[in-house]
Amino acid sequence: MGKLYLVRHGRTAWNKGEIFRGQMDIPLDDVGRKQAHLAGEALRGENISLILSSPLVRARETAEIIASYLPNLEVRIDERLTDIDVGEWGGLSLEEVRRTFPREFQVWADTPHLWTFPGGEGLKEVQQRVWESVLSYAPLLDESGVVMVSHRLTLKTLILKAIGAGLESFWNIRVDTASISVFEHAEGKFVLTALNDTHHLKALEWKDKRDF
Repeated sequence: MGKLYLVRHGRTAWNKGEIFRGQMDIPLDDVGRKQAHLAGEALRGENISLILSSPLVRARETAEIIASYLPNLEVRIDERLTDIDVGEWGGLSLEEVRRTFPREFQVWADTPHLWTFPGGEGLKEVQQRVWESVLSYAPLLDESGVVMVSHRLTLKTLILKAIGAGLESFWNIRVDTASISVFEHAEGKFVLTALNDTHHLKALEWKDKRDF
C-alpha cells in the first residue's frame, strides 16, 4: 500500500490579494516559501519515491523546496497538474469579477459543475486531465508514496473524483495554500485519510487561511 500526498503550492501575492491566477505564472511570496519549507519538514521521513509538480512557478518552487527535505529525489513536471485556465478572469480581483461579471459569477458560485470560464476551461476538463495523471502513477502507488504539488481547483477536482463525489460539491471542501491532503492507495482504491491538513503551518502563527 502506498500514499498519494496532495500539496497545494504556497501562498503568492495574488492569493493574498484574492486575484484570479489560473495559468498566469505568479511566484511564491515570502510567506509561501516559509509554508513550503514547513510542508517539506512535515513530509520528511515518509516513504516517498516521486515528486510531481505543475509546470507553473508557484508549484515548481514549492515542490523544489519540499524535495530538499527528501534526499535523492528530483521534481518531475507533469503538465496535466497545471492550474485551470480562467480565461478573461485572469489578473482580476474577486471584487472586480463580482462587479464586472455579476451574472457569470453567480453561476460559478451556485453551479460550479456547469461553469466554464470565459475563454478558459471548466472543472470537468481539469478533472479529466488530473485524474489521467493520477492513474498513470497508480502502479507506483502500490508500493510507495507520491507527492503531487498543484493548485486549488486542480486538487479539489481530483479529491472529489477520488472519493466519488460530483463536481457540484466543489464548494464543500477547502484546500488552503501549502495544505496536505493524503490518500492511501491499495488494490486500485483511494481512501482519504487527511483533508486540507495545515497543522505543519502552526509555526507561522498564520491565521489568514482562505480557500482562494
